[in-house]
This record gives sequence, C-alpha cells and structure tokens, in this order.
Amino acid sequence: MVPAALYLSFDLVSLSIAVVIFAAGFTGGVFDSVLGSRLQLKFICPVCGLVVERHIHCGANTVYARGFKWLDNNAVNLVSNLFSLFVFVFIYEIIL
Repeated sequence: MVPAALYLSFDLVSLSIAVVIFAAGFTGGVFDSVLGSRLQLKFICPVCGLVVERHIHCGANTVYARGFKWLDNNAVNLVSNLFSLFVFVFIYEIIL
C-alpha cells in the first residue's frame, strides 16, 4: 500500500498501476493473515501455555499444536508474496 503511494507521488507509475499495486498488496496482506492464523505451524509452551511459533519458549521445548509442519512464518511470507505477485499480474494482464 505504501509502495503504491510512493510510486504515485514520485510520478513513477500511473494512477491505474498504483491501484493495481495497492490491490495486490492488500490482498497479499489478507492472505498472509489467513495463512498465518489458520494453517501456519504453531506450538504450545509447556511453561506458560501460550501458542507460539518457536520451538523453544520460556527456556523449554514447545509442543506441536497445529498447522502444517512445513508452513513456518518464512513459508507464509513467501507464499503471501507470491500470491500478491499473481494478483498483480492477473489484474494487470486481464483487467488493464
């Protein structure tokens, strides 16, 4: 969202491209939130009981709680960025 405003303010892109960049960024952010909350690997800390993303919390090994074991935070970020890219290309190629 910020990149779209910056590109537009420096007259690097047209308004229509800035809107496409904004839409792709927004949908990527929503997609990141959904993946992170629903499918990302999560653990439970046996000491404090919190649901965390790390293998060690409060100095103790955490216990698997839910999510795909391969889908850690880095994978969520990668997939979300790729999703944003696909949204941008789709809107740019199909709509514009």
